[in-house]
Amino acid sequence: MMNNKLKERFAELIPSVETVFVIRNYLERILPNGSKILEIGVGNGEVSNYLAKKYEVHCVDYSEHCLAKLSERVANKHLIDLEVEKIPYSDGFFDAILAFAVLEHIKNIDHAMREIERVLKPNGYVFASTPNINWFPFRIKFLFGMCPEDFHTADHVHFWNLRWFRKLFTNYGFEIIKQGTSIGLPNFLYPFVKRYRKEFLEVYDKYIFIASDRASTILGYNQFIIAKKRG
Repeated sequence: MMNNKLKERFAELIPSVETVFVIRNYLERILPNGSKILEIGVGNGEVSNYLAKKYEVHCVDYSEHCLAKLSERVANKHLIDLEVEKIPYSDGFFDAILAFAVLEHIKNIDHAMREIERVLKPNGYVFASTPNINWFPFRIKFLFGMCPEDFHTADHVHFWNLRWFRKLFTNYGFEIIKQGTSIGLPNFLYPFVKRYRKEFLEVYDKYIFIASDRASTILGYNQFIIAKKRG
């Protein structure tokens, strides 16, 4: 279980660039208005609050601090521990499920994936993201016996490269529709990429992150997957 201090910190997390990219370029084009969406792990609530303007959005989280960030537009919010508890909805209830930067925190991933599959309609979609363990700065740190801080301090318990993240979904009967990455580059390259659309670009500390459709094994920092439940 997370301690309360970590739960509070998660409530301040803003959506990453690939999350915004997936919503704007895929989710809003795939799902008609009024679709039923479940977000697992809501962070600062920005994603669900935005989507609730035109979709029926439901949320589950095991941080009361995160759920408190949700607006009254959100249809329902539930405090649950997805390690051991069931998602409180009937089979095939949702058209889509969001799991951005959350699956790597869940120890009992088999239970979580079975619940995601259960409450999703046939031909429903999962939009998910996680770090890419093969990103080149991580490889360099591993080479010198260091642990990447992202994995060491953020309570991550699963570490996937692109191939194994795809396999996670195909093992539970999903078809992979799209996989992409946010390209992580040293920030001294910013003058060469500053004309890129700002909503899909973030400069953070030593790196620039650019969301893209490219599934880059070496340059990809975070990865996203769009998967479809087989009918």
